[in-house]
Amino acid sequence: MKQINPEEYAPNRYTLSYFCKLIQQEFQLSTLIEKRKLLPSAIYSFALDSGLKTSIIDIRDWEDFEMGTHDYSISDFGELMEESRCFMPDDEILFVSDELLKIDQCLGFRLKTFNAFALWYEKQFNMEFFQPSDYLLLSRESGNILLIHHEGKLITIFSKAN
Repeated sequence: MKQINPEEYAPNRYTLSYFCKLIQQEFQLSTLIEKRKLLPSAIYSFALDSGLKTSIIDIRDWEDFEMGTHDYSISDFGELMEESRCFMPDDEILFVSDELLKIDQCLGFRLKTFNAFALWYEKQFNMEFFQPSDYLLLSRESGNILLIHHEGKLITIFSKAN
């Protein structure tokens, strides 16, 4: 696979409203999910209410990560995505983090370009990519969702199509 230069990389940009609309469609909600409800626990509740298949696992060493005695890297984040088995290499993943919530955006990247995306993100926001925070990831192709909860939970939600 061809390496992508993070200096030349730029993700697709979308509004949070677009992300909310995709969640609404995936969960077949009658009303649009509000941006302020874009939290892993709320999305997980919507998934359960919609009868979607879900799984939750504890992320190892999360408490140490929160306390700053353990580091997680970009590759660790990538491994969590792989372990979830909910994305394919050519999927466009819509990504929301705390930093993106503040600016009303979500970013899109192809799973196969994740490393370039994460390096771009670190440079853009002047911080390590993987923080003990909430992350929302949604595949535009499959509708599968991966959530990282700030309390160290990896939540996978599988689309009805899967």
